[in-house]
Amino acid sequence: MVKVSISLKCGWNNSIQNVNSPSRSRASCRFFNILKMNTRDLNAFVPLAALFVVMCSLFMMHSCEKDTETDKIFEPITVVQPDSVVAKLRQKDGLPLEVKFVTDRPIVYAKGLYSIDSTNSGQFDLAGSDTIFVLFDSIPNTNKKTYTGEFKVDSIKVGHKVRVKLSMQALGNSGVVAPSHYFEKFLRFDVIK
Repeated sequence: MVKVSISLKCGWNNSIQNVNSPSRSRASCRFFNILKMNTRDLNAFVPLAALFVVMCSLFMMHSCEKDTETDKIFEPITVVQPDSVVAKLRQKDGLPLEVKFVTDRPIVYAKGLYSIDSTNSGQFDLAGSDTIFVLFDSIPNTNKKTYTGEFKVDSIKVGHKVRVKLSMQALGNSGVVAPSHYFEKFLRFDVIK
């Protein structure tokens, strides 16, 4: 059996005192009484301490995991379906359409318009457009809106392109409609057989 006795700097006056001697700083040095353990007790203590450190490390790593939330919105108008701004639309079939509108101010309206680009001009024709959906609040009170539906037009010929304009208007900081809170996004559906 090996006993260890150690002299430490303890107490307020930084004087060297023996751990085994009674003094007023003995309470501050009780932590070091572990050094008086015999070798067999110390060998049992080390694996427990290592296990404790490993468990704490695993707990900290688990608590720092990233969220796997997939419904985070990073822009005011997010198209969920179709999964890109250019999609294929089968003639006489429907195309699922899901759009999320989010802003930091209450949304007055959100709407979707489409126009058929038969000349392949590459431009959205506002004068020849038609409505897909309109989400309107006469008293805006929410900053999130979602449209879920299906886009289908029977009279489109193969080879034409459908231009879609999604737009949203929110209240400004003063509580009235402001141009700084207007957002839009464009999609294109290529009509195929």
